[in-house]
Amino acid sequence: MSSQNLPCSWSISDNNYSPESEKLKETLYSVANGFLGIRGHLDELVGGSHQSVRGTYINGYYESRPIHYEDGGYGYAMKTQTMLNIPDATALKILIDGQEESPVIFKNDRTLDFKTGQSGRKTTYKYSGGQELVVSCQRFASFTRENIIAEKFTITPKNFSGVIDLQAILNGKVTNIVSVNDPRVGSALTGCVYSLLNAEASDGRMSLLVQTSSTALPLACSVYLNLPTSITSTCTQHVDHEGMNCVTDINFNIAAGQEYTFERFITYVAPPSYLDSADKLYQMSKAIGSEAKNIGFDSLAKEQEAYLVNFWETVDINIEGDDLVQEGIRFNMFHLLQHVGKNGRTNVGPKGLSGEGYEGHYFWDTEAYISPFFMYTMPEISKALLEQRYSQLPVAKARAKEMHHKGALYPWRTINGEEASAFFPAGTAQFHINGDIIFCLQRYFEATADYGFLAKAGLEMTIEVARFWLSLGHFSKERGFCIHMVTGPDEYTACVDNNTYTNLLAKKNLEFAIEAIGLLEKTNPKAWQELAKKLSFDQSEIELWQKAASEMYVHYDRAKGLIGQDDGFLDRPVWDFDGTPDDKHPLLLHYHYLNIYRHQVLKQADLVLAFYLLGDQFTPAEKLRNYHYYEPLTTHDSSLSFSIYGIVASELGLNAEAYEFFQQNVRLDLDNIHGNTKDGLHMAALAGTWHGIIAGFGGMRVYQGKLHFAPRCPEAWKSFTFSLKFSNNPLKVKVDANQVSYTNAGETALKLKHFYQDLIVKPGETVTVSVKSELKAVIFDLDGVLTDTAEYHFLGWKKLADQLEIHFDREFNEELKGVGRMESLDLILQRGGKSLPLAEKEALAKSKNDYYLELIKEISPKDLFPGVEKLLTSLKEAGIKVGVASASKNATTVINGLQVSHLIDHIVDASKVEVSKPDPEVFLMAAEALQVPLNCCVGVEDAMAGVEAILKAGMPAVGISKDGSLKKAKIQVLETKDLDIKTLQSIFAN
Repeated sequence: MSSQNLPCSWSISDNNYSPESEKLKETLYSVANGFLGIRGHLDELVGGSHQSVRGTYINGYYESRPIHYEDGGYGYAMKTQTMLNIPDATALKILIDGQEESPVIFKNDRTLDFKTGQSGRKTTYKYSGGQELVVSCQRFASFTRENIIAEKFTITPKNFSGVIDLQAILNGKVTNIVSVNDPRVGSALTGCVYSLLNAEASDGRMSLLVQTSSTALPLACSVYLNLPTSITSTCTQHVDHEGMNCVTDINFNIAAGQEYTFERFITYVAPPSYLDSADKLYQMSKAIGSEAKNIGFDSLAKEQEAYLVNFWETVDINIEGDDLVQEGIRFNMFHLLQHVGKNGRTNVGPKGLSGEGYEGHYFWDTEAYISPFFMYTMPEISKALLEQRYSQLPVAKARAKEMHHKGALYPWRTINGEEASAFFPAGTAQFHINGDIIFCLQRYFEATADYGFLAKAGLEMTIEVARFWLSLGHFSKERGFCIHMVTGPDEYTACVDNNTYTNLLAKKNLEFAIEAIGLLEKTNPKAWQELAKKLSFDQSEIELWQKAASEMYVHYDRAKGLIGQDDGFLDRPVWDFDGTPDDKHPLLLHYHYLNIYRHQVLKQADLVLAFYLLGDQFTPAEKLRNYHYYEPLTTHDSSLSFSIYGIVASELGLNAEAYEFFQQNVRLDLDNIHGNTKDGLHMAALAGTWHGIIAGFGGMRVYQGKLHFAPRCPEAWKSFTFSLKFSNNPLKVKVDANQVSYTNAGETALKLKHFYQDLIVKPGETVTVSVKSELKAVIFDLDGVLTDTAEYHFLGWKKLADQLEIHFDREFNEELKGVGRMESLDLILQRGGKSLPLAEKEALAKSKNDYYLELIKEISPKDLFPGVEKLLTSLKEAGIKVGVASASKNATTVINGLQVSHLIDHIVDASKVEVSKPDPEVFLMAAEALQVPLNCCVGVEDAMAGVEAILKAGMPAVGISKDGSLKKAKIQVLETKDLDIKTLQSIFAN
């Protein structure tokens, strides 16, 4: 099927040629197969204003140079590693009647077809004599034969006849982009790094064998041409050894309006996937190319399409209601497939094989963003990525030793396994790379139960990283296990103590190491004994790991109710965001790192990333409170940021924010949102879109090895459908505004959790569950809603205030409604102009509570507001859960005195929360305890602070107000007796 007959969501196209946008389009229309990639540049060599980066790349094929430091130091990275632009086998010159002129591009239409895997174009050239020549080309990098790029191009003279001189060139004298003051763009390599070992041009074939100057890595390339049988041509070939190129020159007559179709097969063979001698690689390239020529373009294209049929059946996400999003997600997933290494020897760089940004290094992007996409769709690819990390474990162990640590330290950026980051505060110090790799390994194991990989490689990696954490951190008497001088994911904050994300990943790694040892001991004791012997493992190590994990320190500022991104982050001044012009972003290009480091400013998600990846380590209230604190401090200068904030916003019920972040991410490259897609695709952002749908709107998490879903369909969509693989079971999930269906296409039953509901989906079965907002729980405030203990509170505060000689009356008492005890005391002291030490304040607060406890001993059912018992009873009978969320620490005592505890499912009082109203913690805790989704809860309050807390929690609010002052509430009633089930249910109507 041609791309012209496909819906737009299965392809992208462009028919607006401009010289300035060509680099961008070359990135978007690149083709690759994980081993080999080529930008979407024109074959024809075009001069004039045409701007291009002609680039062909092999994953993991690199050159190295010494890093020059004016002021170096021990343990600094010593050499660069740069993924190379390899010999260009696509170059064409097309001469008309022998004229040596460069034509002008009149029009250039492009397509990239996600079902065929082909990049196509139709380019119209105009010559000075008025001749128009159309060159059409289809190109793909074979998924089934990783060494092959296949092309079919057709030449059509529109308005002239004559003689065409077609020159196909294999050029070995190529160079990389040189970076100028921006490490994201290119490298420090200058000039050609290849030496020529061999070259041939005969019988329509051209071959080059080259070798890099420093790394001495060979590379073989062969080009085979299939000429149309309909033409009579003369063909000459020659090799220019000095110019390091081969040329095939074909002359033939053309007639106006006739089409002349050629096929070209390009093969590359090189390390790291092929480790044979240079001569053997050379012979392999010729043999593979000859076979490709014999197979032909059309047959190879059928193989490509068949491969992609299976891919899309496995991974496709269908969005009903937004064509632009649909196009974006398929574009992103297709490019992920194209650029990821699949053979266990290669990984994936931040730009994949679409450009030279970040020199083709492998980062943490793989494990934190990219690998999960494959883990839950094509787990064999995720496994291959982990195998690549395992292959470099010896180098990681050597690096740890160099840094005077035990175990293994994986490099922040690398190709060959050695650290290549010259800037250690944002490189070596990002020790969380270790945590990312092992956490990814753990998730892979949970998703696949691949005990074979665990025994062969996974557990060894895990143990060596566990050993590293123990040697990096230390036990502090005051704090527990601390890890100092690290850089977390946020690169605008470097070399800090106790980065929370890093510490929690370390804790997770240590726990998994203990668990995995136990599993292997049980399932394969022989393999464990062999590994334990190989690693000189001592059982006492487990005790230290357990101690470190259980005592892992996380900085928490109780006064602010915030988790510190690190020990000192919350004490730094906030960056002057209002005073920073838009053209000063990203900050790293306009401010010295020290200026940035000393402020509260984030480049990307850090603690918020932990909320996503390690969500079960935090309460909903902690996530919400800290999200609102850290998001305004985040510049999102990194393309890795949008997706994470969107996912967490979605979990927190911040639907508008979540969708806005998702929109920023889903077409980040297609719409060139960061303005630098010309340098290569943003691979982590492409994967982030998948996370945004599956984990954001789908609410998918894996906790304790079990699938959890909390889906919500964006208002802009009618529905969305996605597929996963878990425990070798294909699972399809469809979500709309009213329901979600889970379909198990596997052979065994699948257990999962839908919000708080346990489901078992049997093979071949579809289970459908409602996700509509409907009344399932009512969470009441206590004072002023169920009863009135305000008089008792007033008397207690009045007695304390009199002792302090501070005027206290009923009018001021109204300001304390819904406010916690210590906060109320602060307001009273402030009124009296007094400032007391914390110990004295705590003693005063206790005295007030003692007064209050004495007073409320007399509370009985007579103190229950009219209609309350009837309302609670009706809710109980209807199966609607009831909670109490009170600012009082004595709520349970009061409820017992009222004798309605049998009608209440759970009580959360001030003794259980960190931050009082208007913070939503008390209501979030109540909903969590009741195990009811927030969109199915209603909160009932009589104070503005309480209404605000309910709204912040993501619930509709009911106000009890005689003066109608609680205008933010969904509905208001004069008294609690005016409420009934019908009124509460009406809140969810429409």
